[in-house]
Amino acid sequence: MRLIHLADLHLGRSLAEFSLIDLQQEILTEIVNYAIRAKADAVVIAGDVYDRSTPAVQAVNLLSGFLSALARLNIPVLIIPGNHDSADRLTFLSDILGQAGIHIAGDYRLGQPPVTLTAEFGPVNFFLLPFFRPGHIRAQAQEETVAGYDDAVRVAVSHMPVDPTQRNVLVGHQFVCAAGQMPIRSDSEMLFAGGTELVSAAHFAPFDYVALGHLHQAQRVGAETVRYAGAPLKYALGESGAAKSFTVVDLLEKGVVSVKQEPLHPSIELRAVRGRLADILAAPPADNDGDFLEVSLTDEEPVYDAMQRLRARYPRTVNVRRERDMMLAMPGGELIARREDRRDPMTVFSRFTSEITGQELTEEEQNDMRDVLSEAAREEDA
Repeated sequence: MRLIHLADLHLGRSLAEFSLIDLQQEILTEIVNYAIRAKADAVVIAGDVYDRSTPAVQAVNLLSGFLSALARLNIPVLIIPGNHDSADRLTFLSDILGQAGIHIAGDYRLGQPPVTLTAEFGPVNFFLLPFFRPGHIRAQAQEETVAGYDDAVRVAVSHMPVDPTQRNVLVGHQFVCAAGQMPIRSDSEMLFAGGTELVSAAHFAPFDYVALGHLHQAQRVGAETVRYAGAPLKYALGESGAAKSFTVVDLLEKGVVSVKQEPLHPSIELRAVRGRLADILAAPPADNDGDFLEVSLTDEEPVYDAMQRLRARYPRTVNVRRERDMMLAMPGGELIARREDRRDPMTVFSRFTSEITGQELTEEEQNDMRDVLSEAAREEDA
């Protein structure tokens, strides 16, 4: 069985104020075309189908078109809700859709049977484990200890009717780590205090493949067969250097699994640009001037209206920062790091005002400040 593993589509998402709906349409079309060429047997979407629990009409229509295209190709689809989804909205008409080969998980019930598909080498059992809070499992297993997310997933898996002689796939949406090794996170993926939502990958030992969603960087978690597919587009600042892809899994005879990442090719990328404002604006025209840009300015002197000036040249500039400002804001930054500055309040004040106003203090202003500092020193000594 050839399986396409997707996750974190976040349909309807924007980057800054720029809608990504057209890029998402491009990516889904690319995936459908790949499914045709590669003769895919099934598609898995491991949560966060939408970007919000009440998705926009454009996002709903986009998912509808994607699922319809796969249904016309007779490619089954297995979907679980993620933490961004409303399970009730996502599972609307799920019984009818299931008859068309589109299987959408609702609230998980302990002991829930898998969705079984048959391909070469026999049946494959898909256990659909949507995102849930620990209390959802605790209410169903009152005789067991469910102190947090790790316990909840352990208990949920322990009740699954896994046949060890057949091929079994788990589809989940949680924050999974392996042997104390933290997975790669993007800027928008924050741990709870103390990492209380971490789930051990050791609970997934009974499965031939584990299709995960929640983290946006494609990666394995311990074993090669426990994987995050990653988001198909760059959704957060700081992801400019990330390569985007989807996961293709070949489930051969029992115990033999092949995994690869298939690259995606959006027409608009998120790029990082660094340099002086004047140099960036003076760069010769290029085909990728319409990309989303994260700009780091190296100018020493103050820069005014940087975003407006950059967008006149690069219309999809999404973020501008001045490296000098970032350094000064850090502990040990230039204004407070130099020992001579700490010994000389006048130097500190002069540097501060020149940074803010872009102008040096006049001789009269320096004399006034010295008078203030002298008076403060006398009061301190009094």
